[in-house]
Amino acid sequence: MSKKILVINGPNLEMLGKRDKSTYGDFSLESLEQLILEEANTLGCQVEFFQSNIEGEIINKINGLDDSFDGIIINPGGLTHSSVSLHDSLEIKKIKFFVDFVKYSKIAYLRIANLLQCIKITVHTHS
Repeated sequence: MSKKILVINGPNLEMLGKRDKSTYGDFSLESLEQLILEEANTLGCQVEFFQSNIEGEIINKINGLDDSFDGIIINPGGLTHSSVSLHDSLEIKKIKFFVDFVKYSKIAYLRIANLLQCIKITVHTHS
């Protein structure tokens, strides 16, 4: 039986590869999704992608998940630092949660830790 994973990207992440390439690079969200899909196929996993610039849509997506999902991979973007509602939604679902941070600062990490303190979590970091 294959695992089913929801990949969520938050506000402005659809702009990857289109904005300030000196800071964010030229790697697009579509390219990232393609890489994830290829790896998922290799691992025999099912993947569903979701991106929204609207906090409420992301929360509704998480709250609407059924038991067929085994986990979430999420980059909440700016909501990492500010969304109590997202924190509550993830706490309510009690679903396994994975975050992959390409770049982060100690300050951002402390804010992320606050967001994720109530969830089973595996954090993979790359510097």
